Amino acid sequence: MHYRTVVALLLALAVSNFYFQTLWSGNSTVSPSAPYNTTFGPFNLHTTANLLLTYTQPVQLCIVYADYGLPHWSQYNGENCLIYLNATKGSPESIDKLDLLQKEYQIGVFLSNVNDKTDNSSHVVLDLQGAACPMQNEYWDTVVCVPAVAHNPTNDTFSETFIKGETKFWTVTTGPGLSFLKLEMLPESDISAVESTMTARYAAGSYAIHDAVDMNGTVTIISPRQGVWVFAVHAATAGTAEFRFTSFQCGTNSAGEGCMIHVKPAFSNMSITITPEDGWLYLRFPVMDKVPLLVSITTNNGSNIPYIYASNGQIPLRLPDPAGTIQADIHNCNREYCDVVRSIIRNITVPLFAAGQEDWYIGIFSTVPGNTTFALWFNDTCVPECDSDNHGECEPSGRCLCEIDFEGIDCSVSKGLGPQYIVLIIIASLVVASAIIGFVAWAYMRRKRANYEIVS
Repeated sequence: MHYRTVVALLLALAVSNFYFQTLWSGNSTVSPSAPYNTTFGPFNLHTTANLLLTYTQPVQLCIVYADYGLPHWSQYNGENCLIYLNATKGSPESIDKLDLLQKEYQIGVFLSNVNDKTDNSSHVVLDLQGAACPMQNEYWDTVVCVPAVAHNPTNDTFSETFIKGETKFWTVTTGPGLSFLKLEMLPESDISAVESTMTARYAAGSYAIHDAVDMNGTVTIISPRQGVWVFAVHAATAGTAEFRFTSFQCGTNSAGEGCMIHVKPAFSNMSITITPEDGWLYLRFPVMDKVPLLVSITTNNGSNIPYIYASNGQIPLRLPDPAGTIQADIHNCNREYCDVVRSIIRNITVPLFAAGQEDWYIGIFSTVPGNTTFALWFNDTCVPECDSDNHGECEPSGRCLCEIDFEGIDCSVSKGLGPQYIVLIIIASLVVASAIIGFVAWAYMRRKRANYEIVS
């Protein structure tokens, strides 16, 4: 990145910190029978935000996208939440540099596991600090909020004139299943592509923060998430530049760079073996008003369950950052009993992106060495066929509880002669033996009596 760009970003951070203010606040008393759930946003942030939490007893905090809902409070953890904090170090605590998108979020607060006694409660106060542009389609250029111009994601060529040091913004709304989305500065431009900076960010805009940055006049996003993308170009010199947006859509059974990742059609009651070496397994599931998404996954013993993620319109990804951040709409589980059966649910009445349906992509991977055999099923709370022939019983958790002589995820595998049958056989044998002994004794006594009658 150029020296002047670095200076501009430092100035941007200083200016945005100067303008920090309370964007949202909330407070409540949390008890074992009453978690605190509420929503906040969307905010059009300049850079990042800070969330300050004060409490009287330690609590857990979970933040997710409001469109998809929180997991049950007992399942708050770093795997099931977009943002998670186990606040036990001492009040107040803060989550700094929150890279919030221009979306509505849902936040849940509940007592920490170390303080879940029935007579315990905690008063919590939440304060979200940041700086935001007041208009929905304006974005921060390090000095002021600049209106963005909407463009088409495919073969949209346009011209822009810059003054020295100016930043301009454009928005593009992408559909499902794109392999890539690209903005390039064309060779006939007056200004230098090398001396200009091009950035892109999903569902938010700020010259200071981005998901992708230019490579000599071209910024490319592989497997872009469905929705609004905000592009920015900062021109170090004055002049006119020519630009073009291009994208490419994969078929229903492919995804990723060059559409080289295979996506399987999802069907109910899938029994699959997966290893860490296999990488991600991807499935596609169409969701409509009368066909909700309910996908569940577990193993034979309910342990070492593979991780499961879901995204609307694009495959979930593990980003190549040091933390290996997972990019997905729903993380791992948004229901109850996630430690036994991981389940993701999505009901729609109106699709988010004004289409007839939502195309949901399920991503699954395992970190357990060796083979992990698991079952995956859709649109049922419990694994299909659990109750057939009375071999299993569906628990509230979604786990299929098997009879003593059956096993398997759906209790369909017989373990052979069960202990109860052995007990029955022993009892039956004793009854038969008793009957035989009784008959022999009766016959013997009858014979003795007959002999006695003859003698007399």
